[in-house]
Formats: sequence, C-alpha cells, structure tokens
Amino acid sequence: MDLSHANLSKIPDAVFKLPHLQVLYLFTNKIEEVPDSIGKLLSLRHLHLSHNKLSSLPESLGNLRNLEQLDFERNKFTTFPDCVCKVLSLRFICAYGDSPRKRNEFTTLPESFGGLLNLEELNLSRVGLESLPESFGNLKNLEYLKLNKNRLTELPESFGNLTSLEYLELKYNKLEKLPESFGNLRSLEECNLFKNNLFTLPKSIGQLKNLKTLDLLQNP
Repeated sequence: MDLSHANLSKIPDAVFKLPHLQVLYLFTNKIEEVPDSIGKLLSLRHLHLSHNKLSSLPESLGNLRNLEQLDFERNKFTTFPDCVCKVLSLRFICAYGDSPRKRNEFTTLPESFGGLLNLEELNLSRVGLESLPESFGNLKNLEYLKLNKNRLTELPESFGNLTSLEYLELKYNKLEKLPESFGNLRSLEECNLFKNNLFTLPKSIGQLKNLKTLDLLQNP
C-alpha cells in the first residue's frame, strides 16, 4: 500500500484492519505519531516512514516479527527508538538524519542494538553519533554500512567482528584512529574514510585482501 505524498497528519485507521498487508509506504507526509495498532500488522515486511514528523515509535512495533525493512529517515527522533531493537527480523534500517536541522539526532545507540543479528544494510548518516556500543560488533551479517557526517572519534574494538562487511562509509567524521581489529574485516571491498583526523592506520589493514577501494583524502 502506497500512501506517500498524501498530506496525511495521521495513519488512516483502515490500514490496521489489513492483517495480510506486507508493504506500507507512508513517506513524505505530516505524520506525528504511529499508533499502537501498528503491532497488529503481523504480515508486514516493509515499513517506510521517512520525511514525517515522528519523534517516537510504539513498543508494539516489536510484535512485527516478519518486518525486514524499516526506513524512518529525516524525522524528529532525539534518541534511537529501543523498540526497533526488538524487531529481530530486520535486514535493512535507514534512519538518515539532518542533525543541524534536528531531523533525527541521537548521539549513541542502545546496547541492545547488537541484538539485530539479521541486519544486512544500515544507514545512520548525519544523526550526530558520537560513539557506537561495543555490542555493534555482534552484527555479523552486516554487509553495507553508512555512518557519514557524524561525530565519531573512534570505533569499538568489536568493530572487527563485522566479518561480512563489504561496503563501509565513514566520511566526514572525527576519527583519530582505527582499532587494530579493523584488519579482521576480511570481506571489505570498499572503504571511505574521507575527511577524518587519521594520522596513522593500524598495521592490520594489510590483512584486507579483498579491499579494492580505500579513500583517505583530507586526513592529516
């Protein structure tokens, strides 16, 4: 169901009476709240909520055990919603922000984020992240990661556990060093570290035998 660009201020009640609904597009509206009734859509696989006015998501989201894609880009979140970490079926999350304009801004992620073991693609660019939890390294199925334009100064040592990671963007951060475990990213093919504060690289980077592209422009 596509209700995008419909000038909606709320999600129509009729939507929650569709138990077999698998795809719901609600992007570019004026929606300020997702009701608890969203938890009734047990067949839902794709939920797209980008470009609205949301600042929270209901706990009932955790009931959506078939949900694979969740997009809440450019809303008004000030913390990453804990309930998202309960949707263990998720393979794709996009929460891209615009932190100077308060369009999704959260400095860290809950420790429970590391429980999203099926996650394959993640975009948390421009949300003001200052740190990643140690549990981030549990995301061993993650293949595609964008963390551009945040305020990260370092990565947790567990980052090297992301052994399925193929594509990594960390442009426009404040990284001063990379963990020695970085060399364990044996699937990594493309890595963009443009415009950080890196003076040196760990010796282990020589272990990245599949690496095809490494961008280190505009580092000291």
